[in-house]
Parts: sequence; C-alpha cells; structure tokens
Amino acid sequence: MEWALVGAMGGAWGITFGLFLLLMKKEYRSTFFTARPGKEFITNSFLKNKDDEMKCVIMKKNKKMWRPIRGDVKEWVQANWWRWEEEKPEWMTESWIAKVPLDVIPVEARQSVKAIRASARRRSSFAVIAKEEDIRTVQPLS
Repeated sequence: MEWALVGAMGGAWGITFGLFLLLMKKEYRSTFFTARPGKEFITNSFLKNKDDEMKCVIMKKNKKMWRPIRGDVKEWVQANWWRWEEEKPEWMTESWIAKVPLDVIPVEARQSVKAIRASARRRSSFAVIAKEEDIRTVQPLS
C-alpha cells in the first residue's frame, strides 16, 4: 500500500513538472538544466556583471571556485575599495569584509580591515553573553 502511494506521488510530481516545463517560455527552459560546472558559472557571472552588488556575491563562494579569476577579483576590489569605503553600499557589511582575502584588499586598508575583523569576533562573543544576561536576572553576590 505504501509503495503505491509513493508511486502515485512520484508520478503526480513528474506530470506536474513536465507540465510546468511545457507551459513556460522556451527560452527559459535552459535555466533549469545546464552542463556548465559551478566554477564556470561563478567566473562567468563575475566577469559579465557590471554592477558591484552583483559581483560582490563572489566573496560568499568558495575561493577555489574563483581561483582562475583571482587577479580580476583583486583588481576589481582594489580599484573600488576606497569608493565603497566612502559610499558605504548596503552589501559591504562587516560579514562581507571578513570574507575578502587580505591580499585582495589595498595595502593601505588592510590594518583597518584587521581591526574590523577582530572587533567583529569580540562583539559576536560578547553578544552571546549579553543575550544570556537578558534572559536571566543576574543577582549580585552578597
């Protein structure tokens, strides 16, 4: 009985997905299937995008995936770092800065980035302690 239910559910899913593909525009079907490896997708998306917000996503990816374009990434970061410091875009958070390899950041900014990373680590540890203190009442020792 259980296998009949599993078969019926699998068949229903297959039919639904098939209808989904048939009803969509033909040019969008290729977005569901590709033989392109992830490394190629990541490098192409970085190289083809002109928008910094779209390019910044590369820092969230494994560095091994973008090793072939590391020079391009370094050039992009170093060319724009000071503008980003001034404009403070939404995506340039402490978390994002922590993911940027130090050798990619301009030499003059590395010390301040190290300080940001250190304070973020300390703050995150303190945040856990502060949260615990909010939860329970701390009684002074008498």
